[in-house]
Amino acid sequence: MNTLFPILISLLVFSSGCEPSCEKLAEGTPSIEIGTGTEEFEAIADGDVMQPGWGLQGGQHIWSSLRVSGVHRGASIGQDPVSTASRPSVRFRIQSDEDVLASYSRETQQLSRRADGSGEVIGLTSFINFNPTASPQFFPEDFDPEGWKNWEEGESEAAWAYAIDLIEGTDWTFTVTLTDSCGTEVSDSRTVRIEGLELWL
Repeated sequence: MNTLFPILISLLVFSSGCEPSCEKLAEGTPSIEIGTGTEEFEAIADGDVMQPGWGLQGGQHIWSSLRVSGVHRGASIGQDPVSTASRPSVRFRIQSDEDVLASYSRETQQLSRRADGSGEVIGLTSFINFNPTASPQFFPEDFDPEGWKNWEEGESEAAWAYAIDLIEGTDWTFTVTLTDSCGTEVSDSRTVRIEGLELWL
């Protein structure tokens, strides 16, 4: 009896992590909600202002989170190829027309399981692509994207200030798209403003 008890507990834990089949999930309506937050999910609304944060590697980013239901969440434990491949792909983007300000993309994103059966990811870093070489469209037309580090004193600061004013004066579409291993795709978006960008010299 004592020998069987740990085995039974292990089976219960394993079975609680099993995902419904694609056929079963197809009977429901999948949904996804975009959000932000670093420790818990924070919902956002159209018109909200999002503040960039500094990453460990020196770049600025927007904290990006999601909640999703009715999709195949994939394996939450194990790093073997089969478990990893079962996880959904996730993409965050902050863009206006063709201009992409920030993005995050992963083909096999692990989701945390919530008590109600839904899944979530909290605190992904959508990296802001903000420098004269990679994103010249945000900077003055007469600047040299290859020689910006050699600008005279004051020129660099003025160009960066121009770019920040342009970015912070734009309405951006903040979008998340998730595609699970069953081929189901769900997407959600909000119109946001970005404030608090800092010069990177």
